[in-house]
Amino acid sequence: MDDHEIMKVLQRLAAMPSPFPVYSAAFLEDAMEKLDMPNRVLDPGIRPLLPFTRLVGTAVTLKLEVAQDPDLESTTAIYGQALEAGKGLSQPVLVIEAPFLKYGTLGSGGAHCMKNIGFVGAVVDGVVRDTDEIARMDFKVFYRYITPEHVDGMARGVSANEPVKVGGVTVSPGDVIVGDNDGVVSVPRAAIERVMQVADEIMDIEEQIIREIDSGVSYEQAGKKHFKELLRKVEL
Repeated sequence: MDDHEIMKVLQRLAAMPSPFPVYSAAFLEDAMEKLDMPNRVLDPGIRPLLPFTRLVGTAVTLKLEVAQDPDLESTTAIYGQALEAGKGLSQPVLVIEAPFLKYGTLGSGGAHCMKNIGFVGAVVDGVVRDTDEIARMDFKVFYRYITPEHVDGMARGVSANEPVKVGGVTVSPGDVIVGDNDGVVSVPRAAIERVMQVADEIMDIEEQIIREIDSGVSYEQAGKKHFKELLRKVEL
């Protein structure tokens, strides 16, 4: 899938017509479960900075670890490499693996730089800071912890734009990230069109269930008719 195709996919993912939020994290997870693609939902401890935030984009990855000695240079260099990797991508999202750091790995300065070059948000398995300012910037952030402490000199840069493990899920560069108030899912880029197709099928079934219930059919009757189809595994 080339960049033009992924841009069209991301535009579809961002649409939210009634009665369902199309391609919500929940529907995409349901689709991946039917496709036998487990473990694509990030740990529920990773939450949106602002409730009911919706984030859709392409993963650019960054890994940090605790520095044994002050190491500002490697952290700055790795951040720079990650930001460069995001330039020109469709809706880049910085995905940071830094679960053992107690310092703010993303603050208002980094968010400002990212927003200026086209990043739409960040998913941080770790700590953020400057949250009032980030919220005012309308930069979409999912995070695990908040602190006032800065990370400068406290972390060591490990890798940029290589696979990371965030919220228990392996996220590769180019994966499609979808976050909302339920949480965050990571969809492998090569599978995104098939996942969306199965999500469409699931939504069609659920809309049919709602129509039947609205017409007077009991929940039990509608469930017997449709739930096996909802749970049936399909091929990728």
